[in-house]
Amino acid sequence: MKDMKNFHLTNIFFVFLIIVVQILTILPFFNRGFFPTHDDFSVQRVIEYNKSIKNGDFPARWSANLLNEYGYPLFIFYSPSVYMLGGTLVQLGIAPLLSVKLIFILGFIIGGLGIFLLAKDFMGYFPAIVSTLIFILAPYRATDVYVRGNIAEFLAFSLIPWIIFFNNKMIRNLEEKIWIYIHGIFLGILICTHHIATMIYFLFFIIFNIFHIFILPKKQRVKILLHLIYSSVLGALISSFYWFPLIIESKYVCTDELINFDLRIFFLKFKQLWHSKWGYGGVLEPNPMSLQLGRTLIICSASALIINFFIKTHKRLLIILWGFILIFFSFMETIYSAFIWKQFPILNLVRIPWRAHIITSIAGSLLSGFLFYLLESCKGLKKRFFNNFRTCLLGMVFIFTFILNYYYFKPRGYYVGYYPHETTTWNDEYLPKWVVKKPTGLPKEKIKFIDDKGILLNSEWGYIKKSFTIESTSDVFIEISHIYYPGWRAYVNNKEEKIILNDKTGEMRVRIPKGRINLVFIFKKTWWRILADLTTVMTFTFLAIQYLFVLLKRKKPIIIS
Repeated sequence: MKDMKNFHLTNIFFVFLIIVVQILTILPFFNRGFFPTHDDFSVQRVIEYNKSIKNGDFPARWSANLLNEYGYPLFIFYSPSVYMLGGTLVQLGIAPLLSVKLIFILGFIIGGLGIFLLAKDFMGYFPAIVSTLIFILAPYRATDVYVRGNIAEFLAFSLIPWIIFFNNKMIRNLEEKIWIYIHGIFLGILICTHHIATMIYFLFFIIFNIFHIFILPKKQRVKILLHLIYSSVLGALISSFYWFPLIIESKYVCTDELINFDLRIFFLKFKQLWHSKWGYGGVLEPNPMSLQLGRTLIICSASALIINFFIKTHKRLLIILWGFILIFFSFMETIYSAFIWKQFPILNLVRIPWRAHIITSIAGSLLSGFLFYLLESCKGLKKRFFNNFRTCLLGMVFIFTFILNYYYFKPRGYYVGYYPHETTTWNDEYLPKWVVKKPTGLPKEKIKFIDDKGILLNSEWGYIKKSFTIESTSDVFIEISHIYYPGWRAYVNNKEEKIILNDKTGEMRVRIPKGRINLVFIFKKTWWRILADLTTVMTFTFLAIQYLFVLLKRKKPIIIS
């Protein structure tokens, strides 16, 4: 009885320490201002999404103030979940900067909770504490936040443990349809949060589920496969408002930049996975960022894989699976995997091989927990001796992990204010193809008379609607300082007029007749955007009805544990 009491007190103590460590990792967000990163544009994107919502463009597609206020189709191509959440928070009265900080903090919290639930589901309470510790102090999480500032990838990184958890629940509870719906919803959220992280996860999804299909009884295999297909289709339908227009409209922008570039600069060497000097620059800049997995993660993972061959447990194959996932995805990050990337050009959409750290960090954290699970399975050890040994070992892992990794969870400095009007993308890769000459500064005038034959009587320069009252003595061409993109329409005295493009800048131009004219440019939904939006709405309606139906049939409440 005394041993059991000490066991619970030990667990509570280490959970308390993990909460303290989690708080320490987010302390920089409580400073005034923000910290410089490789992607300093999150606040501006949230501001833009909020303006879109206020002007009735939901889900947002057009960013009127980007590209130096000439407009940019950012949210058609950028995964929208983060900025949708941020824009909603701003609508509720929260400042844009604080909204971004809250989303980052949310990522830390849901990531820690997700890995704990996943590890606990696989191996129990105490090993889950170990996995959570290794995960929340994983160096790549610090790199994602305090060096790269990639809020969308970080949130996706934090969501993936939850999706794996629901995936596991779904294949282990074949009679419970509720897990199909929950897994589908979270998969849809992941697609809308970071499509590149989704591609990486999809490769993991295939490996993980093929393993489970083959180890389970033949009678269950078809049912598992159907459940996986069903939930994946639901995820795709939920997120269709984002990916369907993206696929159709990719032909309008410079997406070749995403595929045709040299991957070699982004490959790692194996020694970089073990350790590399911490820095805040890009991979080709002075003081480059570190892309290590973490020494305690590698040591604990390797120990678990070795011990797994000497201690017989019913989790042996599962541990081997996670070991394979860790090794495979680590290999895909290195220069030695270049031949695979060359054979499959579609992989270039991932753009940066070391983004696979999203999966390797999760796999390594779980294997670290499995190390303690294996030690618990040792027969012949006295219970009191084992509890003391386990506590001491966890204490050592905790101390070394904290000493080695906590330093990384700090920014290089802070700044206040300044929200740019750039495109906020990496290489202007979503610039429409008809924009030959990119605007380099803010427009000097909003509207131009090509032949100087008109007078502007009144104008309203809205976010997605620009209205003008013009008087001219003859037919005249009018050009506004805003680039064309599918969805923009022009109306002269309430009659639609064909938009002509400036052949260099892509700005919109129309011909108007003489007299007093009302001219309106307005950004509307195209048929494919309407279809995509309706598909998402109908899928959510279907899921809500199905969810209620399942709840009414259940005798027990749904408990996530």
